[in-house]
Amino acid sequence: METTTPASPWLTLTDLGRLYGISAVHCGHLLTEAGLRSANGQPSAAAVAAGQAFSRAPRHQGRAVLWHRDGCGAVLEGRGLVPLLRSTLVDQWATLLSALAEGAAAISTSAAQMAEELPPELVDAVNGQLRAMGCSFQVGRPRATQPVRNRPECAFALPSPAEPSPAEPVKPAGRPAHRRRAAAKAGQASPAPGQAASPRGEHQRRSRSRSRS
Repeated sequence: METTTPASPWLTLTDLGRLYGISAVHCGHLLTEAGLRSANGQPSAAAVAAGQAFSRAPRHQGRAVLWHRDGCGAVLEGRGLVPLLRSTLVDQWATLLSALAEGAAAISTSAAQMAEELPPELVDAVNGQLRAMGCSFQVGRPRATQPVRNRPECAFALPSPAEPSPAEPVKPAGRPAHRRRAAAKAGQASPAPGQAASPRGEHQRRSRSRSRS
């Protein structure tokens, strides 16, 4: 019969044993073997120092001594006991996996596939129950995998640095318009050295020489 977990962490020997489906006598015997309980029923000095038990009145017995649910529970579970609710889950898982391992016709899922859903903290208890039932199937422990760190791949190629374009030749700054016009007139008036004068220009020159004389 399953029981609800008491709200208080401090329990009597009877309540502590009830969580694991054992009697107070059996529970007290296991605590004594673990060194948490003296022969007279009082908690040992080590249990009191570790916060696993305390006595409200040393001269009283029974309910005067309280045991810590988690501290003593860890000791009891270390000796093979399973909390009552957890033991029910273990029985259900072991029964289901055993049926799947034998090849139940109504279920298409294999025992190995169903075992992937088993909580890791129940693996050892379920395997022990399967062995007790005479089933050869055992649940394997999941392997701890390390995340693989892949370098991020770029979706497109990164642009390469642009090649420098050849420098364009610097054009000399143009002369002002009035200087260009003056230069043009001077070119018409006097031919460049080594260039023959036009007939019209020679005639005008001779006419100007005669008028001066």
